[in-house]
Amino acid sequence: MTTAVKTIKVCGLLRDDGACGFYRVDQPLTKLAQHSGGGFKRELLRPGEPAEVGAKKIDADIVVMPRPNSESFYKKLLLAQELGKKVVIDHDDNVFQVSPLSPHFEEFGTEEVTIEFEDGKTFRITDEMVNFKANRERIDWIRRCMEKADAVTVTTARLATIYSEFNGSVYVLPNCVDLNIWKPVDIVKDGTFRIGWQGGFSHYEDFVILRDVLPRILKQYKQVVFVGVGHNWEGVLKKCPREQIEFCPWAPTAAHPYRMALLNLDLQLIPLRETVFNAHKSEIKWAEAGALGCPAVTSYVAPYDTLYEPGNGAFVENRTENWITGISMLIDDSILRAAAGRQARSTVKNRFDADLEWIKWERAYMEILNS
Repeated sequence: MTTAVKTIKVCGLLRDDGACGFYRVDQPLTKLAQHSGGGFKRELLRPGEPAEVGAKKIDADIVVMPRPNSESFYKKLLLAQELGKKVVIDHDDNVFQVSPLSPHFEEFGTEEVTIEFEDGKTFRITDEMVNFKANRERIDWIRRCMEKADAVTVTTARLATIYSEFNGSVYVLPNCVDLNIWKPVDIVKDGTFRIGWQGGFSHYEDFVILRDVLPRILKQYKQVVFVGVGHNWEGVLKKCPREQIEFCPWAPTAAHPYRMALLNLDLQLIPLRETVFNAHKSEIKWAEAGALGCPAVTSYVAPYDTLYEPGNGAFVENRTENWITGISMLIDDSILRAAAGRQARSTVKNRFDADLEWIKWERAYMEILNS
């Protein structure tokens, strides 16, 4: 007599259709269902779905809640647990250390702060600008949700140290890339050298690292075109020749890997300011570039410092001359650049391949179910 093996149903709540929802919920649950031999089934609960549809989907063994931050989320968490579900909370950023220069400070800032700029000028963010009382309540709900959850999942070991203060079951499940869609394409070069950067509106203090770098690079190398993807920092680029700049707004998440591949970049820039918040980020931008076989010049700060090895692209300190040296080295030496691109893709295969790393989700979820 054969005993049927129970299929474990995991329902992931999608907050939006952005990269966080894709990398933290959609893709890992898809890979888990795909590779587990029928052991896991994926359900995705999308915003705005009818209540009867949501009720059916949430009838799962495990419910994954990304970034819960309100009383409403807390009540949903309690209800799911009362119905016998295990609730897993996922965080991919350190919400307790959001930079005051980030637009997200309006949601997560909890006290007045004075910003000091490089020119000596200062600017104070006060409670007349930001509702600190509401934000402290939001942070409190984040803590309460984590304390009540059956487990918390995060992207890096550094982030795990932050959230383990609130929950004894914290699992590191890294952001990964699907190498079936993140892959190089063979496009004939047109004589230009294309340097890319991608990032959203929260990355001002990171992108401004390149303020004095890009004008000098573009002046020295007339064949270079800078390609910005995402938020357009026109003020930072005002010293750059306009004819050597391209800008591309965000594409839908599903199309983003293909669009990045078709941009035909020779080199990517990943500047990151050394801050407490940034230290708890994941290496996803580097992994995306490496998956395309595109070498990068990257700030030698956490989290990217763990990726450094000889030949794996250029990792530089956040000084103008270091950035110019790193970029120039990879522009001037095509053999070195090609080797760095190959080695970067090899690193991604070994550390960030979604078709291999899915097993970490299986192990974590099985432990959570059996706890």
